[in-house]
Amino acid sequence: MSIYSSKTLGWSLDFMPEEDSELEMIRRRKLLEMQRHLLNEQSKMKAEKQTEDPRAVLQSVLVGRAPEVLEAARQQYPDVTQKLEQLLAKLVLQKKIQGKIDGETLFGLFLNLGLRVRLATKIVYYDKGQVKTLKEKIKGE
Repeated sequence: MSIYSSKTLGWSLDFMPEEDSELEMIRRRKLLEMQRHLLNEQSKMKAEKQTEDPRAVLQSVLVGRAPEVLEAARQQYPDVTQKLEQLLAKLVLQKKIQGKIDGETLFGLFLNLGLRVRLATKIVYYDKGQVKTLKEKIKGE
């Protein structure tokens, strides 16, 4: 214990005028309110920025042939595909869709909606270490 304690000097460290403590409480409330407001605005701006471009959001979760299926659907059913892209992007941002979306899943989703997406199909085979199409095999190349 030091030689000069609060008891020997006759004053208390806990003493603070009531007005000062009220002002301090008001300052803290205002600061918390401003911080909450700032966080809300930042989250709104972030959400707006991410929802502006659903294609960019979807590109991060599409794997395999999913980009090919999506592009074919855009060409064949542009209005429905645009709405579906927005919905899927929203679900991805809300973490309701977790993981990756492969081509088969996306194709099945379009089928469940009654949209038959037609994909370009090629049959290829391996001949002596080379990949050849069926067209090349028939021609005898």
